[in-house]
Amino acid sequence: MIFKHKPTFLTPSDKVILLVSKLITTENDIAKIDALLAQISNWDAFAVQVVKRGVSGFFMNKLALIKSKNLIPNEIIFQIEQSYLHTINRSILLLGHYSNVVNALQSHDIEVIALKGIYLTEHLYAKIGLRQFSDIDLLIRPNEALKAVEILKSLGYSYRQSVPVSDYIREKSDFVHLPPMSLNGVSIELHVKLHRAGEKFKMNLDRVFASKTVANINGNEAYALDTHHQIIHVALHAHKHFEEGNINFTSFIDLANLLDTLPKDFYWKSFEKLCDAYTATDIVFRYILMVNEFFQLENTPEIILKKYAGKLKTKHKHKFILFLQGYKYTEPSKTAIPGHFNNLRLLSEPKEIAKYLIDLFFPPKKFMVEKYNIKNQKLYLLYYPFRYLTIFSGLWHIISKKLKTKV
Repeated sequence: MIFKHKPTFLTPSDKVILLVSKLITTENDIAKIDALLAQISNWDAFAVQVVKRGVSGFFMNKLALIKSKNLIPNEIIFQIEQSYLHTINRSILLLGHYSNVVNALQSHDIEVIALKGIYLTEHLYAKIGLRQFSDIDLLIRPNEALKAVEILKSLGYSYRQSVPVSDYIREKSDFVHLPPMSLNGVSIELHVKLHRAGEKFKMNLDRVFASKTVANINGNEAYALDTHHQIIHVALHAHKHFEEGNINFTSFIDLANLLDTLPKDFYWKSFEKLCDAYTATDIVFRYILMVNEFFQLENTPEIILKKYAGKLKTKHKHKFILFLQGYKYTEPSKTAIPGHFNNLRLLSEPKEIAKYLIDLFFPPKKFMVEKYNIKNQKLYLLYYPFRYLTIFSGLWHIISKKLKTKV
């Protein structure tokens, strides 16, 4: 993806955000923060950036160490503090839901691996409110999915599935998680794999479950990804959003802090072999190099940084800076076409492809009526031309998005 926006450079505000979001902060880091705060003139813009990049908690927890904090207007500190308190309240709510859901799933002998925020907030950051997360991501085995859905329904969670074009297309569709299920504003995503089947990299789910580690979260014993898979998963998740343009900056903070807190005896050769096995080496090490450079990490061996230096290009650095400064392609998706393209790529038999295309272009009556809210169901055939127009509209949406995000 290429951006029309001109590549820029890191501002003092950018550098402060990167430095404060590190768990391990040196005296040198604090000295740099003090010097950078003296260069900031637009405090309102600074507050917005701190909140939007999800580092309010980090900033408030380091405030006592910052000698030049008197330069920051009181109202700015108040804004950032309110964001931090909101994150704490939201995290407490989510952790409560997590405990209820995990207890219910485990009581029915379903293995649960806690993913991303719900795990990292306690086991990496060790303090509620540092790491923002908006929902709960859980990984279960694909054959447990329907059972898990029924358990969540019994707890009061519900979801409205999008109308499938046909049973055949639903059967042949590729997805990472089931539609989110929610209760009282809290959303649960049940993942049945860690990435789409059509990706170049291939994480083996059996291997992921075989290497899982025990994790105590909010007083509940469940499972988490082991360190190797944790880093790979976070890096690939950062890559997904980085390429789409709708970035979640916390993925970069997570990756930086995972790397910065690795034990000194971390066996990099074993990690490299796992990346190679998943054909994810180029992507994973691109983001490892990226966070090492921008967050000024000191824990990654120099031999690793030199070995994979060519994976990080100037265009990637420019794009990172744009995201850090607030660029985000936020226009919601208006078409399911990319998903259908992905599904078709996974089909190998001509008969399967033909059946898929026939159902896609000539969907059953039930789909047409529900999708286009047809009052007189006898007239559903007349809506096929309208469907074709929406397909062309969707294609234009894809093209225009690429044009808007081109460099």
